[in-house]
Amino acid sequence: MLPGMETPSPLAQLLQALEAGDLPAARLAAVALQRANAHTHQVAAEVLHELRQPLLGAKAYAQLLAEEGGSSGPLKLLLAQVERMEQIVSDFIRLASERPAPQQKQSLAAPIWAAAKVFSVNPDSARISLEVEAPEDITILGNARLIEQLTLNLLNNARDAMAGRGRVKVRLAHEGASPALYVADWGPGIPQELRARIFEPYVTANKRGTGLGLAVCRRIAHEHHAQITLAPPSAMHEVPPPATVFRVLFPPTDAPLPQRKRLLVVDDEGIIRMVFKDLMDKECEVIEAATGEAALELLRSTPVDLIVTDKNLPGISGLELAQHARRLNPTSRVILMTGYPSLVTTQQALQLGVVDYLLKPFDDIRQVRTLLRQGLYAPPAAPAPV
Repeated sequence: MLPGMETPSPLAQLLQALEAGDLPAARLAAVALQRANAHTHQVAAEVLHELRQPLLGAKAYAQLLAEEGGSSGPLKLLLAQVERMEQIVSDFIRLASERPAPQQKQSLAAPIWAAAKVFSVNPDSARISLEVEAPEDITILGNARLIEQLTLNLLNNARDAMAGRGRVKVRLAHEGASPALYVADWGPGIPQELRARIFEPYVTANKRGTGLGLAVCRRIAHEHHAQITLAPPSAMHEVPPPATVFRVLFPPTDAPLPQRKRLLVVDDEGIIRMVFKDLMDKECEVIEAATGEAALELLRSTPVDLIVTDKNLPGISGLELAQHARRLNPTSRVILMTGYPSLVTTQQALQLGVVDYLLKPFDDIRQVRTLLRQGLYAPPAAPAPV
């Protein structure tokens, strides 16, 4: 390479090698890309963790100054901005989290009241009239810290939608045997064109929001096997259109506990199947198949959360298996293993709804575990294009 020229990124090197048909170079570039992605994820997590430390110090000293000299306007603004930065960091960390938090049976009211208290003492909420109905006898299997974060995110979203002034109502009730949390604001409502995408990251209906809060709410609801949706204003008494009402419907506490996640590994090499079983057996149920045909027989009777399949199988290929699996279940998540990726294979895999690649031989088993965790606990995949 000539002096002064920049080294192409791993992705650019991979594309160049694929276009040139240089398979050894493509493999090296693909491994470098995996390393770069893993390194980026690790650096981001470390940066977020380090950001928390100065934020903690800034918040603590701002609170001490408030105690000594009273709560001046600039000091209130400083505290509010620090708390807002804390919330943004927490949202990013939650979205980047690979594993669900531990859960136990508990009152749903306690974290809701805790979120209401945090919300009320924030200076930005001074002109918000907050009403909370949360009876103590409604219980869920959940994580109190995450439920508090979910509730606080919904409250902050309501406040931002009304530009800091208006009425917000929180109600906890039963819908049949299922606990239901409602958060309503008397704001302008969500534009129709955003309603279908409002839980996606970086989608927001107001200028103040980051577009992360509702995405985090969806992630937390998913971890609790709950459904978060936009409900009509008529779902709550005294809430007039075009008010916004969010509903989080939790599973009944007497419902059977969620089963362990299930991973299907398809490879004609027994040692590969054994590696996956030893790697993930403590975290999920691992079932195996040596051929695509055997895998399809399993899939017809056994639901799975993630399929990891080799591309070059005896009989039907991994790509054909992915296609059949998505026909059986359009939201199936499939990861394809291959030793030699190609541009054609990549395009076919994307068209069939394959969500990721694993390159053989595995460069770092920890990266493999991380990828599998992400696949197991991610929301169901979008249906593949027709």
